Amino acid sequence: MRARVTLSRMSDAVAVQMKGFGFLLCCVDGSCRIAAIWLEDLVRWLQPIVRGWVDYYGRFCPSALYRELRMIDELVVRWAQRKYQLRKRHAAWDWLKRLRSRQPALLPHWQLAAAVGR
Repeated sequence: MRARVTLSRMSDAVAVQMKGFGFLLCCVDGSCRIAAIWLEDLVRWLQPIVRGWVDYYGRFCPSALYRELRMIDELVVRWAQRKYQLRKRHAAWDWLKRLRSRQPALLPHWQLAAAVGR
């Protein structure tokens, strides 16, 4: 039996919604196989979810929202590590920072925070 890492409620919602999309992105143990999808597909799928979180949870519980949005960035970094075979995590965070500087409106939560990354 595989051990399940406990995530927050919003993170579990991401896992369930992504499972319905045809792949599981929210895997913490590193066993997910999502490198075959393109960035456009990933962003197209994430945009409505993140926009809904920002609209709803941004009003009522912003501190919890920022933790979840950070986790979305971490999921994108893990996807980039697998997709582009980046061995070092800091290289993937650098890729995400470059992507954000090129396309700041790609994901809705990038317009909220001052900086992406550590």
